[in-house]
Amino acid sequence: MGNFGDHQLGIYLQGMLQGTRPEITTDLARLESQAAGKLSAEAMGYIVPSAGSGATARANLVAFDRWRLVPRMLRAAPSATCPAPSSVRRCRRRS
Repeated sequence: MGNFGDHQLGIYLQGMLQGTRPEITTDLARLESQAAGKLSAEAMGYIVPSAGSGATARANLVAFDRWRLVPRMLRAAPSATCPAPSSVRRCRRRS
């Protein structure tokens, strides 16, 4: 398989020029339900990111959302909210 960007572009072009939709959804919220219809329970248990109610996965997303990646080209830019010298900084969210 070539560059994934080419695959993605192909999906868009087929939709725009030919009016066709991909066989597998590009909606990530629906992708899990489509996969559940095709895969075994063991396979789903391996790829689904959380078990039970999913509370741990949601807590991890909330915690990770507090972190931001700062491009290196902006490292020298002054910032009152992110004084740390690293490329990955824990910052206060701007309103």
